[in-house]
Amino acid sequence: MGFHSTSTKDWRWYMVAGAPAVLSVKADSPLKSFDDLVAAAKANPGRVSVAHCATGCVWHAKTIGLATATRTELNSVPYQGSAPAMVAALSGVTDAVISSLAEQTEFIRTGKLRPLAMVETTALDFPGIGKIPAVGEKYPNIANMPARTWLGFAVPGDTPPETVAVIDKAFVNALNDKSLRETLENRNYAVIGAYGDDAMKILRSMESAVSWALFDRKRSFNPVLPVKL
Repeated sequence: MGFHSTSTKDWRWYMVAGAPAVLSVKADSPLKSFDDLVAAAKANPGRVSVAHCATGCVWHAKTIGLATATRTELNSVPYQGSAPAMVAALSGVTDAVISSLAEQTEFIRTGKLRPLAMVETTALDFPGIGKIPAVGEKYPNIANMPARTWLGFAVPGDTPPETVAVIDKAFVNALNDKSLRETLENRNYAVIGAYGDDAMKILRSMESAVSWALFDRKRSFNPVLPVKL
């Protein structure tokens, strides 16, 4: 998208952990279930608004994937990040928000956001809340958008092999740290622990899916209506 001169292939990646996408509404929303949201979107094309991070970001990609899988038109409302996107849903500016489960965890725990569905293929049991159903249970094509948020770092692809070996060893050792894993678990992050070729395979898959989704919006069915703020 022109934001940087490098791309995925130019780096060696270290993926510590990631969190799945969740679609939520404010506590008193009239949308009581994911089926309600889909029904409203089909009855009123382009009227159901979903907040997410900036255009081209991971949650924008998930919003496109959701609209494509359900064959609905959603009113896509981009913000500068997940924090203002969640505030938009909490204040009723938008009907819903898509961001990571980790980002929404405290809002869900305190009952300020009510999760309708994981925008994934697998449901999730949230302690104290119960099962959050998965979009993929009814709409398996959501798997065509494998984008996810993740925590980690990268070093330039031309880093000397002897330096890479030291970083690799340190990365593996850090992943075995008990306090790190407890922190990640408390925030609803799942350990990925991928680096080198394994991380590259995951990230190239994401890169391809997101790139084609943005490209296809220009030439065919437009599943998400852009909004100018």
